[in-house]
Amino acid sequence: MVGGGDTALSETLFLTRFATKIHLIHRRDALRGAKYLQEQILSNDKVQVHWNTVVEGFQGDQGLDFVKLKDVKTGERSNLPVTGCFIAIGITPNSQWLKGLLPLDEWGFVLTDQEMATQIPGIFAAGDVRSKNLWQIATAVGEGAIAANAMEHYLEKIRGR
Repeated sequence: MVGGGDTALSETLFLTRFATKIHLIHRRDALRGAKYLQEQILSNDKVQVHWNTVVEGFQGDQGLDFVKLKDVKTGERSNLPVTGCFIAIGITPNSQWLKGLLPLDEWGFVLTDQEMATQIPGIFAAGDVRSKNLWQIATAVGEGAIAANAMEHYLEKIRGR
């Protein structure tokens, strides 16, 4: 896992349910996430934090074999054998083109109701562009299904069916 904020820490803790070892790569010497998440991370034997470290690359033949790391203080480079990597270093929605068209929250995420409908009839949003508090593939897929269903009902309504 790459990151040090709430998302990275939450996802790291979630992954400890399935993996025997999680490497948390963080570019600073202190985590930025909520204190209670930091405490859980630092007390979990399955998590090894790599402080002052950034990922410089990924290497593998048939899949990911290792990540190329660099210590930002010493400049030392190393390879860390892993079979997967998640990057959670911030979420910035690709929604600037919607500014002025759709209501966005203060971070630029699209505001919707529970049916994924925006304030403009016929326009729906789902996935990581939507304002919410959990960004995972599972939630994006679920929201996509909800949006598709809501859109189908919307289209039936305007067709008079």
